[in-house]
Amino acid sequence: MICDEIYDGDFAGEFYEVKMILETLNGKKYDLGSMTFHSQDWSKGITTRRVKDWIVFPLEPENFVQFKMLNTISGQLNDTTLQPFDLRKDLLYKEKFNDRPDHLYAGSSSIQDISGNIIEIKYEYKAKAVYPSEILVSQKVTYEINPADGKLKTKKVGERVVQ
Repeated sequence: MICDEIYDGDFAGEFYEVKMILETLNGKKYDLGSMTFHSQDWSKGITTRRVKDWIVFPLEPENFVQFKMLNTISGQLNDTTLQPFDLRKDLLYKEKFNDRPDHLYAGSSSIQDISGNIIEIKYEYKAKAVYPSEILVSQKVTYEINPADGKLKTKKVGERVVQ
């Protein structure tokens, strides 16, 4: 992994813009794109997993989990960010809840567990309560990495826990 870091610090905080390139043993290079971290120890957060022909990079640069998945045969790169507001598009979520996370409060997502191709993510977001109120909730969602296309498929949407 080749990482090129550009540091920018000001009163708002520290920003590490990191361009990532994966170079294989035979010299082939794959551009994984860039992301911004807010800690000088950003490199400790870069890990890899293998799921069949995919190299999976689970990342937590800011408030949201991001997965970069590279197919080592075709060179296809999937880049997925898991944000609470996007739960509204998930079919299992829509079957269980008839509202959607508040778009005015960004919330957060974090990795709880990764085992093989199964990933458990914890979301925190505001959900509608008795009108016009909203409540802060946390919720776990389990995903499976599809080894054929490298995309995440929702396996289970957990219950909401009021914060």
